[in-house]
Amino acid sequence: MQHPTRRLVPRTRLQVGAALAVGAVLAVTAVGAAAGPGPRPAPVAAAAPASAPTAREAAVEPFWAEEFSGRSGRRPDARVWTSEVGNRRQQGWWNNELQYYTRVDVRARLPTGRGLLPAIWMLGDNGRTWPRQGEIDVVEVVGGEPRTAYGTAHGPGYANEDGLGGTVGLGGRASARFHLYSVVKEPRRITWLVDDEPYFTLTPQDLPAGRAWVFEQDMHLLLNVAVGGDWPGRPGRATRFPATMAVDHVRMYGTGVVDGVRVTSPR
Repeated sequence: MQHPTRRLVPRTRLQVGAALAVGAVLAVTAVGAAAGPGPRPAPVAAAAPASAPTAREAAVEPFWAEEFSGRSGRRPDARVWTSEVGNRRQQGWWNNELQYYTRVDVRARLPTGRGLLPAIWMLGDNGRTWPRQGEIDVVEVVGGEPRTAYGTAHGPGYANEDGLGGTVGLGGRASARFHLYSVVKEPRRITWLVDDEPYFTLTPQDLPAGRAWVFEQDMHLLLNVAVGGDWPGRPGRATRFPATMAVDHVRMYGTGVVDGVRVTSPR
């Protein structure tokens, strides 16, 4: 049965800054369950430095965080998170998936199994139709490849199977333990990491000839466990449900804009 798609996205608007590191641990259940709520995350305002610190220099405290410290099984704080419900015809979500979405940015234990595609990702807010709006996949794990993490960027002329990215081995199934999945976003440069180890970097020079770099813009974060669809295909008999992505926290370091206010991580 084809269900309308649901996504969990933050109400707080988060703009990528000169040195934004997004890394976390997340938990969500396919077909509707979500991590428990925490106290409302508050942006930490501070004077911007003369030059933007690197992610490592700024990583003492995040400028925005969601710790998901509430009681297990409760939905995230409605003051911070909202769900978007749509489908292919109305919203242009084109992978023909079977699940409801519930989603962020993240240290996570990701579910595995044929037909599952857990993902932590970012979409641009430029008002364009995908892929012209830009997409940064912090991590995807294809259920049939449980030991491999994918990090990918999609834009006009380099989307879907032509997306630009890399992979890294996890040393075991993604569902076996928590990993820290991160992206460091700098001006015209994106680096993907797992457990603080970089494995792929993308710059405008790496794009196909004549293609536009669309990542210097306001973007928002999403978290989901996709079920079925054109990629990775339908679930198998051995795939267990509910399929749960367990989330510890979502944290952002460096510089950025939260609800129109320029912020940077306290040193």
